[in-house]
Amino acid sequence: MNHPNRMNEAMAYIERNLDGEIDLGKASRIALCSEHHFKRMM
Repeated sequence: MNHPNRMNEAMAYIERNLDGEIDLGKASRIALCSEHHFKRMM
């Protein structure tokens, strides 16, 4: 899977969890990047 697809998967995870707790560490792992870089891309 390429980078844009991984980022889309991470965004889908966030959207599925909007009514609960969002784990940015998990989202960054889905996107295959560090939590620091994931936060910068958001």
